[in-house]
Amino acid sequence: ELILTITDFVASTLFATAFPLALLIVLLNNYVEMRADLHKILRLSERPVMNVVRGIGLWMTLFDCVGYMAIFTNLALLAFTSNTLDSIVSLSVYDKLLLLVAVEHVVVLAK
Repeated sequence: ELILTITDFVASTLFATAFPLALLIVLLNNYVEMRADLHKILRLSERPVMNVVRGIGLWMTLFDCVGYMAIFTNLALLAFTSNTLDSIVSLSVYDKLLLLVAVEHVVVLAK
């Protein structure tokens, strides 16, 4: 089940700037999937055996890595494809890259 969650998380965060509607689609997909799982658990199966665990293990590291990749990807999309930055100040590609790395470090430190 966590592989589906991480796939939805990757799809919605890595390219949120390019396709903001993806967040709504993923939310709707998760709602439908949750209702289907609820029906399956309540009506079609026996009560599951409870296993006590501490945390989600390696999956949390994967979520963190995807979060950092999403920060860089979305900032890069904004820096190199948006005309807003060009209308404020004219920067070369090298200067945009330096600005991207600086802003990315600030955002990661704030996270």
